[in-house]
Amino acid sequence: SATSEEMRDLVAKLPASLGINWDQQNSLSLERDVFPGGYHKLPKNRIENVQIKAEGLFGAKKLDWAAIIQALLADGYKGLFALETHHGQGEQNYRMSVQAMNELARIAASL
Repeated sequence: SATSEEMRDLVAKLPASLGINWDQQNSLSLERDVFPGGYHKLPKNRIENVQIKAEGLFGAKKLDWAAIIQALLADGYKGLFALETHHGQGEQNYRMSVQAMNELARIAASL
């Protein structure tokens, strides 16, 4: 994990062919304002993948995913969104996955 500033500075030293896997939940332990503050520090043209964790969709670490997705699309993001649930095994993880996908569908419909 890294702060947005650390990621920006690292990516500036790397070849343009290498991009960012932006995972805001991982950065929360290092910086409080991952969005919009941290996001605005990142080189938008280097964001290639965006992680969405279930805990970021609901719960104590909830992020404003509608605003995040809107900002990414406005900045020309064409990459992938990857959903991570990581809540138990088997049926418990399945239920969390369904809940997370339903929330993402609701957010997408609101855009």
